[in-house]
Amino acid sequence: MRLSGASLQRREYLRMNSELRKGGVIVVRRIERMGRTTYEMIKLMAKRKEVCVDFRSISEGINTSTKMGRLWYILSSVLQKIKEIF
Repeated sequence: MRLSGASLQRREYLRMNSELRKGGVIVVRRIERMGRTTYEMIKLMAKRKEVCVDFRSISEGINTSTKMGRLWYILSSVLQKIKEIF
């Protein structure tokens, strides 16, 4: 099922979060599918790290199970939002 991230009713997103378990992995096609703002995306990564859930983005090659992957996630979040401004 495909839903817009801009939607105020993020039913599938909420369902995904409720089903996360330790050792789980969230996989998205592009990083911007995870959050509306850079702050939200970084906050989500911190929350998922607390519950031992990793994140992978296919297009950007991000894998937060590594230190470089976590750094790349943060940089990509910032760069994606800068790209939208310009």
